[in-house]
Amino acid sequence: MLQKSITKVIAGQGGSYGLKSALLCSSWFFQFGVKTKQFFDSTSFQKPSRVDAPVVCIGNIIAGGSGKTPFLQRMLTDLKTISPEHIAVVSRGYKGQYNKAADVLHLNKERDLTAQLCGDESYMLYKNFPSHGFFVSKNRYKGALRAVCRGAKLVFLDDGMQNNTLFQDMRVVVLHAERLFGGEGVQKGFFLPRGPLRDFPSSLKKANFIVVNHACSEEKIERANKALEHYSTCPIIYTQMVKQGFFDESGRVEMAANSRIGVFCGLGSPKSFIDCLKEEGLDIATSWFLQDHEKANVEALDQFALKAKTMGCKFLVCTEKDWVKLIKREGYALPLCFIKSELAIVRGQDAYATLLNSVKTLVKERV
Repeated sequence: MLQKSITKVIAGQGGSYGLKSALLCSSWFFQFGVKTKQFFDSTSFQKPSRVDAPVVCIGNIIAGGSGKTPFLQRMLTDLKTISPEHIAVVSRGYKGQYNKAADVLHLNKERDLTAQLCGDESYMLYKNFPSHGFFVSKNRYKGALRAVCRGAKLVFLDDGMQNNTLFQDMRVVVLHAERLFGGEGVQKGFFLPRGPLRDFPSSLKKANFIVVNHACSEEKIERANKALEHYSTCPIIYTQMVKQGFFDESGRVEMAANSRIGVFCGLGSPKSFIDCLKEEGLDIATSWFLQDHEKANVEALDQFALKAKTMGCKFLVCTEKDWVKLIKREGYALPLCFIKSELAIVRGQDAYATLLNSVKTLVKERV
């Protein structure tokens, strides 16, 4: 219950004065810790370790919901001139059981893998790109080193902008158009745990490219352009999520525009997911929001399905990230399906082409 209350405060959805005050005090300590770490990183004699392959970091400055994973998927899809077996992704497997292990987990067919073991995002990427290399390790340098030993000529570091143990040849920072700096619109938000901010906006000066996701209007694009001028002069790529359809275990699911549905998800920012469903003309009768990366409990999901059925719902809909975590996908009072979306470039196509070419050049220079 406390965790849910904290999540609502971080998302700006209310909360008691006492809880907000307590979290604000904690956020001051977090902010001080970030500032202290940046100071020692800039003055330390110990340089970040290098591996024998270029490292491209896909990072952010807020916790959850910016769109790092969809953008990484887009890049993996578009880097067609590099063999998949030569591309590796290293992540810490957030919320996975292996996140606390000291070793490196190589995701492959020889292991009995689950989203609970390696983290939902790592597992989803592995299922969508089985020919690429995926490695989970809380020590990013060890993970990248293992990837190179397994033949990687290009390493993507998933969510490693605040990590200084591994040298990064290129940094791509993904922002959310509706809360660029953690607050509403272009306002600076609070640091964790009072708000979603995990780094100073000034850190954007370290970025080689900036991606602004959920840029679904010209107003948001122009607003972001103006705000980012104060922090960076690097190329900016504007993107948004585009629905590809609804799917279940058997394949595509046809759903009428006015279908009555129940929805559940464990996202840092579920608003974009809900907005997407509403844009499809779907009637959302009831919703169940879990913590970011939280798995839906089978018994609780069964009760939610029964509740949704009594409200006239025909389906339960979740995100692809929630789908891969489900242990049981059939046998409920209502059929389950997930919405599959892909990231589309809406402005900055030339900047995106430059990004892809820059990555290819990094690989050629190391070969």
